[in-house]
Amino acid sequence: MNKHTAFESYDGLKPLAGETIKEVLLSGDGEYMAFVTEDDTFVFHMDGDCCSRSWVEHTSGLHELIGKEVLRIGSVDMSEFDKRASEDEWDDFIRHYKEFLKTRAGQFDIEYRNSSNGYYGGEIYFCPGRSVEGLDLVPMTKDKD
Repeated sequence: MNKHTAFESYDGLKPLAGETIKEVLLSGDGEYMAFVTEDDTFVFHMDGDCCSRSWVEHTSGLHELIGKEVLRIGSVDMSEFDKRASEDEWDDFIRHYKEFLKTRAGQFDIEYRNSSNGYYGGEIYFCPGRSVEGLDLVPMTKDKD
């Protein structure tokens, strides 16, 4: 059980600053990701605004993160890759996002997507107090392709 109070907050990955990550968990649908430290488990939700859905599409640099302290957190503008999945589908616009955790060993990247009609978007929400139970999370042993 994590020590934080139960509510969602848009802090992105900021709560991980200064933490040493022991393990990363990802749900089968890519909508939840958890970072396990010595003292806590930090659960994050890939959140889609109303009428949209967000999920983790790719990760890279997992081995640069495990056992390392998070020194810096940031994001990269990926909007140049935003597009309609199909010209025939008015309600299937895909937005691209990328956030990263920097350690002394390198960088762990999380690329996530949001599908909507093009009006809505997605964010990574920190879920303080959220248990991992019932989230279908499995340990990541390699990067998600």
